[in-house]
Amino acid sequence: MTTQLDLIAERSNWCQTHAQTVLDKMRGRDSWSVDDVHGLVPEPDNPNHFGVLVNTLSKSGKIKHVGFKKSTRPAANGRWVQTWVVKE
Repeated sequence: MTTQLDLIAERSNWCQTHAQTVLDKMRGRDSWSVDDVHGLVPEPDNPNHFGVLVNTLSKSGKIKHVGFKKSTRPAANGRWVQTWVVKE
């Protein structure tokens, strides 16, 4: 049986594994959103991990929020998503 602690560890491992890839690929872009992260790194077991990854990068001061845009992913149904830049 999977416990809550197992899920937290899985999420943490996935985020740590892919954080540097996101920073490297998004560095130098005018802005990007979580939409751009989909397809850049492997799909996690839980799609909420994408948001956790972006939040982790933000809280660690590695990226900066610069605005909003409507999501282009069909699964997001046009909801507003935050846009970011990688801090130099």
